[in-house]
Amino acid sequence: MYFIVIGGGWYGSLHTRQLCKAVARGKTACDGIIVVDRDPACAAAQEFAGNAVVRLVTADWLAFLGAYFPDGDTHADDHIVPAPFAPHLAFDWLVTSVQTACPGATLTRGAFDLELGLPFEKLDAQGNRYLSAADWVCPVTCIEPATCPAIRGPRTWELGDLLATHATPEQGYTGLELFTCRHAVYGIGTIPAARLLEARAHVLEALARRQPQRIAVATVSSCHGVVATLHALPAEDAIAPPGCPH
Repeated sequence: MYFIVIGGGWYGSLHTRQLCKAVARGKTACDGIIVVDRDPACAAAQEFAGNAVVRLVTADWLAFLGAYFPDGDTHADDHIVPAPFAPHLAFDWLVTSVQTACPGATLTRGAFDLELGLPFEKLDAQGNRYLSAADWVCPVTCIEPATCPAIRGPRTWELGDLLATHATPEQGYTGLELFTCRHAVYGIGTIPAARLLEARAHVLEALARRQPQRIAVATVSSCHGVVATLHALPAEDAIAPPGCPH
């Protein structure tokens, strides 16, 4: 199992540093830590030069994920450490991966127009709705415990559950794909790669039903996240490539 750290800047270096401490102290086990950044001279490359556990891959994030997870089985045991400030990378990977498997399908991003009543919601020009259940600044390595350290009381919210009550058939949605980031070790949250591959399979199965699909796709932790709408139309060709619904 590898940890895939997205970004080699300040946050990526912090994430990698914490993971290295956890490995050294026997708090977690892995085959290695892969840090992905377009800059070969990024902060992580300099800090972890010579570290036998860490390997820097110089690549665009989306291009790396597309090559690293080419199908529904490869590297399924790995865990992804997302960047806190980034495009909706999981959405982009899902579209790219499904499009590669099924070139004839039509996949487009749409806005997630449903307001959830959270303290912070912002819809960007691409249709991504950025969400936060907090109206305060959270610690960088907060593990989002049941008792919120900011309010010193019960955390009564879970963004994935909240989205499930909104992205419903009654609202015109045919599905919800959640990429949930959970605390793994030393304040670092991860998304299981298996969840990405499962979502890919779900969308391909949905396309096989030969009906238009409107799927909410969200990357969330308990408190923060981003969601957009995937509009998917099946391929019109009677003969489809392998992996593409007929």
